[in-house]
Amino acid sequence: MTVARNAADALTGHVTLEVESIDRLYLNLYQPTLQTPGGAFNFLREVRVCPVPSAALMAPMTRTLFAAIEAFAAERGIDLVTFECGERKDDSTQRYLRAWPGGEDVLDVLYAGKA
Repeated sequence: MTVARNAADALTGHVTLEVESIDRLYLNLYQPTLQTPGGAFNFLREVRVCPVPSAALMAPMTRTLFAAIEAFAAERGIDLVTFECGERKDDSTQRYLRAWPGGEDVLDVLYAGKA
């Protein structure tokens, strides 16, 4: 009786995976509880301690967050790219890579983007 081989057994010795670098790293900020009206209401009422929760209170917090991101990028000399709706982020990355003078060196930060 022979035992059926699995895919890993069949590929052993025939396929090699080699990773040379991380192409890009995305950091997405996401708060699932704020995606619902009840979650946003609770956040404004309980966390921000607003007696009358209103969507108008979100704009100042958003502006503060964006200002902090912009200051972080400016202090470190990092380009901050604002992507348009539907724009491919990889197109922007390729433009930066073509202009990069460092060859195949380790690249700390190419640019930061916001959509």
